[in-house]
Amino acid sequence: MEVGPFSPREALAYLSTKLHNDPDQWIGALDLASDLGYLPIALAQAATLMADTGLDCRQYRVRIADRMRHLAGTPAGAYPSIVASTWAVATEYAEQIPPAGLARPALALVAMLDPNGTPGAVLTSQAACAYLTRYRRGAPVDDLQARAVLYNLARAGLVSIDTTSAARTVRIHSLVQATVQQNLTAAEGDEAARAAAEALLQVWPRDDVPASFEQALRDCTARLHEVAGRVLWTPECHPVLLRAGRSLEAAALAEPAIRYWQSLLETSKAELGPSHANTLLARERLGAAYEAAGRSNDAVNAYQDLLTERQRILGTTHPDTVAARASLARAYRSAGQAQEAIRLAERVVAESEQGRGARHPDTLTAREELGEAYLGAGLGDRAIATFQRTLADRERVLGPTHPDTLTACADLAHAYRADGKPAKAIPLYQRIVTDRERSLGSDHPETLAARGNLAYAYRTAGRLKDALPVYRRALADWERMQGPGHPETITARGNLADAYFMAGKYKDAVPLYQRTLIDREQMQGLDHPDTITARGNLASAFHSARKLAQAIPLYEQTLADCERVFGSDHPDTLTSRGNLAHAYHTVGRYTEAQTMFERTLADCERALGPDHPLTQTARENLAAATRA
Repeated sequence: MEVGPFSPREALAYLSTKLHNDPDQWIGALDLASDLGYLPIALAQAATLMADTGLDCRQYRVRIADRMRHLAGTPAGAYPSIVASTWAVATEYAEQIPPAGLARPALALVAMLDPNGTPGAVLTSQAACAYLTRYRRGAPVDDLQARAVLYNLARAGLVSIDTTSAARTVRIHSLVQATVQQNLTAAEGDEAARAAAEALLQVWPRDDVPASFEQALRDCTARLHEVAGRVLWTPECHPVLLRAGRSLEAAALAEPAIRYWQSLLETSKAELGPSHANTLLARERLGAAYEAAGRSNDAVNAYQDLLTERQRILGTTHPDTVAARASLARAYRSAGQAQEAIRLAERVVAESEQGRGARHPDTLTAREELGEAYLGAGLGDRAIATFQRTLADRERVLGPTHPDTLTACADLAHAYRADGKPAKAIPLYQRIVTDRERSLGSDHPETLAARGNLAYAYRTAGRLKDALPVYRRALADWERMQGPGHPETITARGNLADAYFMAGKYKDAVPLYQRTLIDREQMQGLDHPDTITARGNLASAFHSARKLAQAIPLYEQTLADCERVFGSDHPDTLTSRGNLAHAYHTVGRYTEAQTMFERTLADCERALGPDHPLTQTARENLAAATRA
């Protein structure tokens, strides 16, 4: 929001408050306020400098009048001229404070970044120090001197420093920022922009850090990209732009990540061309962002374009082409296109075995993806055989306790569980929990996830007395470690609700399902697959609790969402249609139920084949409804 100028009374009160130690400095305060157009930022710069130097209002008026004469006749308008004048006076003062001669370049660096706050670590990084060194004759500038320069800028009223915030340490008024940018030569601006980009990249952490720090770095990158323009695309995309996109992905900000990669892709095509490596990378990350957001069909389209380009540029057997084919296979699986997923996944495994060997890590990963494709198509036996071979190879190459081996073990356990063999899955999950606790600790996220998988295996095996305490502990651990709104906490809450549901404890299950749905809607949006699943789960809980008046509207909404988001042939859509048909039948809406059961069976046979488990369930449901 634009804040207008002070009134004369407000300006006088402000100056008298800032200069309260020496009443002689006040003389001429109202005239000075008038000269500065009662503009708060200009008065703040003037008062800060006068308080630090001992200048009085009359002396400062002389200096500012001289500066304004130099700016007379410029088309910038009153406010920019005033701010440019106070900026020039303040910068001259800051330049004289030791370490002298560094105020201007330091201010240029700050002006490239987010005015709402730049982390202090960015402005004292090695890249920032190297940049300042180029403006100083003599010894190199170190981080202590860089910090001293920032405090000099604050003494002159050019920036403000918040020592309590690591994320928003140094702030600059937007008018001052614009003035600094306007007074830089093209060469100076380009040099400051490149230094800012390198500084951001240097301090961007790879491990978990506070979300506020990551957000500040993303904001600084966005402002730098806006200010620097094509500088960050010469000779190619600067890595900091890619790092910002990865940061959005890591923070699970799916929709912002999609918008970011869409924008970066369009810019890369315009600046570098559609076949440049950076353009292909942006397209790949866009596909991954679509996947994370549950937009499977969009992911398929993005990966198809990526595969086409890589085949054209690199050939059909290049490792990057094979990787694009694997990504497309995964997207097909998520989109419910099981046969396409299997076809591509089998080809990826064959190509990887031929090009890299049967036990290469990439080949083993490709085989794991093939196993998932088999599971998605209801081919449990083939999935189990694939995961068994992968686990054996992982153990042989990496050892029994390697993280990748434990992941392969979890994949095999999942396949057993999905194929209706939970008794074989439980020992594997118990092994994983024991190994995770020993190697990572009882509170590590991977340990918590392993414990949740064990609880699910207990639940699937009908051992609810064993499952419930593990689920309750998992939820308590996630809430303690990550907070109540973390995605893993939300998942753990939904899992506990599922266990209560299976145990027939609907009064315990329904409130957990309701909260899970609310959290999913707020965190992931109405159209995310997890949100749609949460709504269907709540409908089922109401149904089982004989609250059909509440269940049916939720079932209807879930079906409509599945048809809109996934398409009419997706397995989740077919399941939702069957659930709604069952609810209609329960309340005596037999004609609607019969029609819906018949359509569900026909769609399952056409889309999934006559032997798919979902098709068999639909056939049994129709037969039962017909008999009734």
